[in-house]
Amino acid sequence: ADPAGARQRLRLDLGELVDTLTFRPVVEAELPEGFPGFAAVGEVELRRYPAYRMVRTEMRNGQNGAFWPLFRHIESNGIAMTTPVQTDWNEQSTRPGSMAFLYGDPAIEPASTADNVEVVDVEAATWLSIGATGYDRKAAVEALQGRLLDALAAPGCAWELAGPMRTMSYNSPMVRGDDRYYEVQVPVRPRAVLR
Repeated sequence: ADPAGARQRLRLDLGELVDTLTFRPVVEAELPEGFPGFAAVGEVELRRYPAYRMVRTEMRNGQNGAFWPLFRHIESNGIAMTTPVQTDWNEQSTRPGSMAFLYGDPAIEPASTADNVEVVDVEAATWLSIGATGYDRKAAVEALQGRLLDALAAPGCAWELAGPMRTMSYNSPMVRGDDRYYEVQVPVRPRAVLR
Protein backbone atom coordinates (compact mmCIF):
# COMPACT_ATOMS: atom_id res chain seq x y z
CA ALA A 1 0.00 0.00 0.00
CA ASP A 2 3.01 2.31 0.53
CA PRO A 3 5.63 1.66 -2.20
CA ALA A 4 7.83 4.61 -1.14
CA GLY A 5 7.81 3.44 2.49
CA ALA A 6 8.56 -0.14 1.45
CA ARG A 7 11.54 1.03 -0.64
CA GLN A 8 12.86 3.06 2.31
CA ARG A 9 12.53 0.07 4.68
CA LEU A 10 14.29 -2.15 2.13
CA ARG A 11 17.16 0.37 1.85
CA LEU A 12 17.52 0.44 5.64
CA ASP A 13 17.40 -3.36 5.89
CA LEU A 14 19.99 -3.75 3.13
CA GLY A 15 22.22 -1.19 4.86
CA GLU A 16 22.02 -3.15 8.11
CA LEU A 17 22.80 -6.38 6.25
CA VAL A 18 25.89 -4.83 4.63
CA ASP A 19 27.04 -3.55 8.04
CA THR A 20 26.61 -7.03 9.54
CA LEU A 21 28.39 -8.81 6.69
CA THR A 22 31.34 -6.39 6.67
CA PHE A 23 31.72 -6.11 10.46
CA ARG A 24 35.24 -6.77 11.75
CA PRO A 25 35.71 -6.95 15.54
CA VAL A 26 38.18 -4.60 17.21
CA VAL A 27 40.96 -6.86 18.50
CA GLU A 28 42.40 -5.50 21.75
CA ALA A 29 44.06 -8.62 23.18
CA GLU A 30 45.03 -12.16 22.22
CA LEU A 31 42.65 -15.10 22.53
CA PRO A 32 43.53 -17.91 24.95
CA GLU A 33 45.48 -20.81 23.47
CA GLY A 34 43.32 -22.96 21.17
CA PHE A 35 40.22 -20.74 21.31
CA PRO A 36 38.14 -20.43 18.15
CA GLY A 37 38.00 -17.04 16.42
CA PHE A 38 34.99 -14.77 16.43
CA ALA A 39 31.51 -16.17 15.77
CA ALA A 40 29.58 -14.70 12.85
CA VAL A 41 27.32 -11.80 13.81
CA GLY A 42 23.71 -12.93 14.04
CA GLU A 43 24.43 -16.56 13.12
CA VAL A 44 23.85 -19.49 15.47
CA GLU A 45 26.84 -21.82 15.39
CA LEU A 46 28.29 -24.75 17.31
CA ARG A 47 31.70 -23.98 18.83
CA ARG A 48 34.15 -26.29 20.59
CA TYR A 49 36.39 -24.85 23.29
CA PRO A 50 39.53 -26.51 24.66
CA ALA A 51 40.24 -26.85 28.37
CA TYR A 52 41.41 -23.54 29.85
CA ARG A 53 42.24 -21.81 33.12
CA MET A 54 40.57 -18.65 34.39
CA VAL A 55 40.39 -16.41 37.43
CA ARG A 56 36.82 -15.74 38.57
CA THR A 57 34.98 -13.57 41.06
CA GLU A 58 31.33 -13.14 42.00
CA MET A 59 29.44 -10.13 40.60
CA ARG A 60 28.24 -8.76 43.92
CA ASN A 61 28.78 -5.08 43.09
CA GLY A 62 28.24 -5.02 39.33
CA GLN A 63 30.80 -5.18 36.55
CA ASN A 64 33.26 -2.69 38.08
CA GLY A 65 33.15 -4.52 41.41
CA ALA A 66 34.14 -7.75 39.59
CA PHE A 67 36.57 -6.24 37.07
CA TRP A 68 39.04 -4.66 39.50
CA PRO A 69 39.79 -7.73 41.67
CA LEU A 70 40.38 -9.72 38.46
CA PHE A 71 42.60 -7.01 37.00
CA ARG A 72 44.63 -6.78 40.22
CA HIS A 73 45.09 -10.57 40.12
CA ILE A 74 46.52 -10.69 36.60
CA GLU A 75 48.58 -7.54 37.13
CA SER A 76 50.14 -8.73 40.40
CA ASN A 77 50.95 -12.12 38.86
CA GLY A 78 52.32 -10.75 35.57
CA ILE A 79 49.61 -12.50 33.54
CA ALA A 80 48.72 -10.94 30.19
CA MET A 81 45.16 -9.77 29.59
CA THR A 82 43.28 -11.84 27.02
CA THR A 83 39.86 -11.62 25.46
CA PRO A 84 37.12 -12.59 25.84
CA VAL A 85 36.03 -11.70 29.36
CA GLN A 86 33.62 -14.41 30.47
CA THR A 87 30.42 -13.60 32.36
CA ASP A 88 28.49 -16.59 33.68
CA TRP A 89 24.79 -16.04 34.29
CA ASN A 90 22.96 -17.63 37.20
CA GLU A 91 20.97 -20.83 36.72
CA GLN A 92 17.74 -18.97 35.97
CA SER A 93 19.63 -16.70 33.50
CA THR A 94 18.07 -13.60 35.03
CA ARG A 95 21.32 -11.84 35.94
CA PRO A 96 25.10 -12.26 35.71
CA GLY A 97 26.53 -14.32 38.57
CA SER A 98 30.30 -14.11 38.03
CA MET A 99 32.97 -12.60 35.81
CA ALA A 100 36.25 -14.23 34.77
CA PHE A 101 39.49 -13.33 32.99
CA LEU A 102 40.91 -16.21 30.98
CA TYR A 103 44.57 -17.19 31.15
CA GLY A 104 46.32 -17.27 27.78
CA ASP A 105 47.82 -20.68 28.59
CA PRO A 106 46.24 -23.26 30.92
CA ALA A 107 49.70 -24.09 32.32
CA ILE A 108 50.12 -20.63 33.90
CA GLU A 109 50.42 -20.88 37.69
CA PRO A 110 49.75 -17.66 39.63
CA ALA A 111 52.20 -16.83 42.41
CA SER A 112 49.39 -15.58 44.64
CA THR A 113 45.59 -15.42 44.73
CA ALA A 114 43.54 -12.93 46.76
CA ASP A 115 40.63 -14.10 48.91
CA ASN A 116 38.00 -12.54 46.61
CA VAL A 117 39.04 -14.43 43.45
CA GLU A 118 39.49 -18.10 42.57
CA VAL A 119 41.52 -19.82 39.87
CA VAL A 120 39.39 -22.37 38.05
CA ASP A 121 40.29 -25.06 35.49
CA VAL A 122 37.52 -25.42 32.91
CA GLU A 123 37.06 -28.67 30.95
CA ALA A 124 36.77 -28.72 27.18
CA ALA A 125 33.14 -28.23 26.12
CA THR A 126 30.80 -27.52 23.23
CA TRP A 127 28.73 -24.33 23.18
CA LEU A 128 25.98 -23.03 20.93
CA SER A 129 26.92 -19.43 20.17
CA ILE A 130 25.69 -16.29 18.47
CA GLY A 131 27.81 -13.19 17.82
CA ALA A 132 26.44 -9.68 18.34
CA THR A 133 27.50 -6.06 18.10
CA GLY A 134 26.83 -3.21 20.49
CA TYR A 135 26.44 -3.33 24.25
CA ASP A 136 25.60 -6.61 25.99
CA ARG A 137 22.58 -5.22 27.79
CA LYS A 138 20.22 -7.62 29.54
CA ALA A 139 17.35 -7.34 27.02
CA ALA A 140 19.68 -7.94 24.03
CA VAL A 141 21.38 -10.88 25.76
CA GLU A 142 18.04 -12.47 26.67
CA ALA A 143 16.76 -12.08 23.08
CA LEU A 144 19.88 -13.79 21.74
CA GLN A 145 19.57 -16.52 24.35
CA GLY A 146 16.02 -17.05 23.09
CA ARG A 147 17.34 -17.63 19.57
CA LEU A 148 19.79 -20.23 20.90
CA LEU A 149 17.07 -22.03 22.84
CA ASP A 150 14.79 -21.96 19.78
CA ALA A 151 17.58 -23.59 17.74
CA LEU A 152 17.89 -26.36 20.35
CA ALA A 153 14.12 -26.89 20.29
CA ALA A 154 14.01 -27.28 16.50
CA PRO A 155 12.88 -30.69 15.23
CA GLY A 156 15.82 -32.98 14.59
CA CYS A 157 18.34 -30.94 16.61
CA ALA A 158 21.03 -33.34 17.82
CA TRP A 159 21.98 -31.15 20.82
CA GLU A 160 20.39 -30.29 24.16
CA LEU A 161 21.01 -27.65 26.80
CA ALA A 162 23.70 -28.62 29.34
CA GLY A 163 23.76 -25.64 31.73
CA PRO A 164 23.33 -21.89 32.15
CA MET A 165 24.20 -19.19 29.65
CA ARG A 166 27.39 -17.15 29.48
CA THR A 167 28.48 -14.06 27.57
CA MET A 168 31.94 -13.63 26.10
CA SER A 169 32.87 -9.95 25.75
CA TYR A 170 35.76 -8.90 23.55
CA ASN A 171 36.06 -5.15 24.08
CA SER A 172 37.10 -2.72 26.77
CA PRO A 173 35.03 0.36 27.64
CA MET A 174 37.25 2.31 25.21
CA VAL A 175 35.42 0.68 22.28
CA ARG A 176 32.05 2.31 21.80
CA GLY A 177 28.65 1.47 20.32
CA ASP A 178 28.33 -0.72 17.27
CA ASP A 179 32.11 -1.33 17.16
CA ARG A 180 31.74 -3.55 20.23
CA TYR A 181 31.50 -7.34 19.85
CA TYR A 182 30.28 -10.07 22.17
CA GLU A 183 28.87 -13.59 22.02
CA VAL A 184 25.98 -15.18 23.89
CA GLN A 185 26.49 -18.91 24.46
CA VAL A 186 24.77 -21.90 26.05
CA PRO A 187 26.57 -25.18 26.82
CA VAL A 188 25.28 -28.18 24.90
CA ARG A 189 25.68 -31.95 24.85
CA PRO A 190 24.47 -34.58 22.39
CA ARG A 191 20.76 -35.21 22.82
CA ALA A 192 19.97 -38.51 24.49
CA VAL A 193 18.38 -40.99 22.12
CA LEU A 194 15.31 -42.75 23.53
CA ARG A 195 14.88 -46.38 22.58
